[in-house]
Amino acid sequence: CSFRAWKSPRARVGGQYNLHPVGAIEVTSVQTLLLKEAKQRAIKASGFADRQALAKFLKVADDDQVFLVEFRYLGDAAVKVPPKNKPDSQERRELLEKLGKMDARSSHGPWTRHMLELIAARPGTRAADLATVLGWETRQLKANVRKLKQLGLTDSLEVGYRLTARGQSVLDAC
Repeated sequence: CSFRAWKSPRARVGGQYNLHPVGAIEVTSVQTLLLKEAKQRAIKASGFADRQALAKFLKVADDDQVFLVEFRYLGDAAVKVPPKNKPDSQERRELLEKLGKMDARSSHGPWTRHMLELIAARPGTRAADLATVLGWETRQLKANVRKLKQLGLTDSLEVGYRLTARGQSVLDAC
């Protein structure tokens, strides 16, 4: 399990997340509770010695709302590796539709094309430096790059990112 200090749930029951290269997990439960209601068993299972250590990590107080996310390990076989090859015209249209929907849902407005352009222009650039260019927080940039990676559009490098052949093809079609 894991505790999160979100304003609203960001995980959903049934959602699967890659832990590449060590497998994948599936969310089995998402509960809202006050930190003071958290059971010691769950606190320990999430990797913390006690409630105070968890509160310090999450930067919350005992009366603050937190989310308890429970999950199960799916194993190595469950890892979904997105294709990175150049898409055919139908796949490219579908990817462009998905990017359009991501842009429409974003509180920052359209960002996907700009992100692909930025990564193409600056492969291997640290996430913090890319975030500065966009005026975003680093964790926000990383979360959005993960969305592009799940579509097979980007690769993570030891430092920074690069476009895959799939990502370059989609960018060329934008």
